[in-house]
Amino acid sequence: RMPYEAWKLTPEFMEDYYDVDVSCYVYDAVMAQGIAACDSYAQYGANYTRAQYLDKLQAVEFDSGASGRVEFDSATGNRRKDTGYYVLQNLLFDVSDENFSAPIKGTW
Repeated sequence: RMPYEAWKLTPEFMEDYYDVDVSCYVYDAVMAQGIAACDSYAQYGANYTRAQYLDKLQAVEFDSGASGRVEFDSATGNRRKDTGYYVLQNLLFDVSDENFSAPIKGTW
């Protein structure tokens, strides 16, 4: 059984460890999904396939006020890394003092 209290995050955790707000990327992801769905419906009607939808999603390009230009790499389907700012952090729990840390491993 997990020690629930020891693993419980405090309300300050996000403020203490996440100085870069990721909500802009969530917003852009939802917008991209919505644009792809609308484009799929416009071209194929209500019964478009997953493959047709994926093609539309990978073709989505727009300028977002949230995180900048949004474009996808047609080879991988991922957002092009030159269109956003990313921070990679590890969430670590120190069993000796029961504290969390989130060291930054890199930024792109």
